[in-house]
Amino acid sequence: MRMKRVFLSLIAFVSLTAEDSIERGRPLKLDQIGSGISESARFELRDSWSLGINVHFNEYAASQDSMEIAYIGNASFNPEGSALVFDSDFKPGFEVGFILNTPYDHWNIGGEYLWFQSSENVSKGADSPYFYLSPLNIVSDSQLIRSLASSLDININVADLYLTRAYYSGLNLTIEPLMGLKATFIKQNFDLSSTLASFSWGSQTLSTKAISWGIGPRLGLQANYLLGLGFSLFGDLSTSLLYTTYNKLHLDYANSAGASSFATNNNAQLIQPIIDTGIGLSFGSYIRRKSLYVNLTAAYNFSAFFSQNMSRALVSTSSANQGIPANLYLQGVSVGLALLF
Repeated sequence: MRMKRVFLSLIAFVSLTAEDSIERGRPLKLDQIGSGISESARFELRDSWSLGINVHFNEYAASQDSMEIAYIGNASFNPEGSALVFDSDFKPGFEVGFILNTPYDHWNIGGEYLWFQSSENVSKGADSPYFYLSPLNIVSDSQLIRSLASSLDININVADLYLTRAYYSGLNLTIEPLMGLKATFIKQNFDLSSTLASFSWGSQTLSTKAISWGIGPRLGLQANYLLGLGFSLFGDLSTSLLYTTYNKLHLDYANSAGASSFATNNNAQLIQPIIDTGIGLSFGSYIRRKSLYVNLTAAYNFSAFFSQNMSRALVSTSSANQGIPANLYLQGVSVGLALLF
């Protein structure tokens, strides 16, 4: 009898510690919930080491706070119309990445690189007796503008390297916490050319350039609700805190009356937070007896780069005003394909 009890206890112990044969990416069954909580939810192939690559085609729009170019007003400098701003048109971009399945407690190493470039242009003229009044003018007595042309170019490069482990947290929910590093390289060019009414139809130009890079820690997670048949809904949220340096932060101003000004704040350093979030739908399936896994995703993503618009703060400072760096936003639709082999 004693030997029988020992034998049954040994069987129970082996059953509890043996690796579960749940097929990854599918909802758990009720009889699997005991071992399924914290059970690895990553997609497994036959080999313990697996490499995945992914590519996403994005249609994003970039926008910034404090980018009012001008507004309609009268000769008494009173506003009488709406502000003139850039359109936030959607532009194509891409993102590429990798994921490495390791045999160490189902941990994964991943990396991603995002590229996006946007160019916006505005050209307007004001009919008499109205003018355009611009808060971007450095010289205070050259405010009345008959016509203007402005452009804004933004180039965003973001790289992520992270460590993650996906696990089940219930019958249909998986969680993927991550920790890692984020790096950014962002360039911005802004130009404003205007025809004045106050200097016998003279002209003025304003140009700013900002080039910055940043690096810092990133924390976040992705939650996946498994719908079955390979489909799942997912949402992700992460935050980063980057040490940022502006290699170049420069402003040039000139008008036809001979007034000119320039200002620089090269090597400006500050701490900038970033928030990334998104929601979407994915479909995945194994191919060739688990020698390949294919995953398709469609998502809407949003990112906020806080205090990124240092150019506008430099303009405000040059005008003897209090300059506060404004935020840069990136949002849009992403469609992706991932292969794990």
